[in-house]
Amino acid sequence: MKIKKLFSLVLLITIISGCFYDNVDPLSEEQGNLPVPKTESGFYENSASEVGQKFIESMSDTIFFKYNSEDLTDEAKLIIDSQIKFIKKNNIRKIIIEGHADERGTREYNLALGEKRANVVKKYLVSKGVNSLFIQVISYGKERPLVEAHTESAWSKNRRGVTIIM
Repeated sequence: MKIKKLFSLVLLITIISGCFYDNVDPLSEEQGNLPVPKTESGFYENSASEVGQKFIESMSDTIFFKYNSEDLTDEAKLIIDSQIKFIKKNNIRKIIIEGHADERGTREYNLALGEKRANVVKKYLVSKGVNSLFIQVISYGKERPLVEAHTESAWSKNRRGVTIIM
């Protein structure tokens, strides 16, 4: 079972690394992490595909979680419902769900929490008819904050799940 997960992670990293642009976050490379594409505004770019860009432009690709929780809020469910309509309408066959946490807690704890968050999004997508074989989950824990500050406002933006359409 662990070998399958490791193989899936290596495959996912290989696929994702082939999709990056030249505009990457140099800190990520120095720290040994995957390069993270950024837009001119400094926000992370989540998809290299044209359909993925349309997805990001037409709706939110991000939902937020409460502190120390992997429960979906009613607002998060509404956002995911709109994502599901897009996925079905465009016959999407490759989806990655990223789970993120704020900086508080250990690396291991936040990786586990990020995975729980990504899996709860996957479970919701599947419950609404999206094929589970099309969905991969990955946890970044606290390693890829959206906002790098040490405030409640920043932490609330870093506790998130991001849907990426490939």
